[in-house]
Amino acid sequence: MPRRPLHGLALLLLAGCASPTESATTLWEGSLSPVLPSTVTGTAAAVSQAGRVQVAVEIEEATAEVHTWRLVAGGCASPDRTLGGAALYPPMSVGAGHSGRAEAVVPGELAPGGRYAAQVFVTAGASERLVACGDLAERD
Repeated sequence: MPRRPLHGLALLLLAGCASPTESATTLWEGSLSPVLPSTVTGTAAAVSQAGRVQVAVEIEEATAEVHTWRLVAGGCASPDRTLGGAALYPPMSVGAGHSGRAEAVVPGELAPGGRYAAQVFVTAGASERLVACGDLAERD
């Protein structure tokens, strides 16, 4: 799958959120980097508005396995709590094309100036192994 520009993923999320009567909208974007020995890369985007966060992740160079993912407070170097709880993030299936995409809507808002990261894991049974992570940056 050709890599979609990061702003394209963010625009898709914004299209479903914009409303002149709701609170301020903040846009967050980031690139996912592999956690060695993984080769998984990708993009993540989030739109925070009116008490909810719509987040999307796209990955490439992944193995044909089930991948879990989540948005966490803190950065890749110091992740903290999962926003909204892990159960709100649907698993991402990766097939022969070695790519996957998933979206979720979680309660809460991303605080301006806060630190957030998207994490992607390979899931085997009850265990998870971190394969990619990307810090999100707030966009103007």
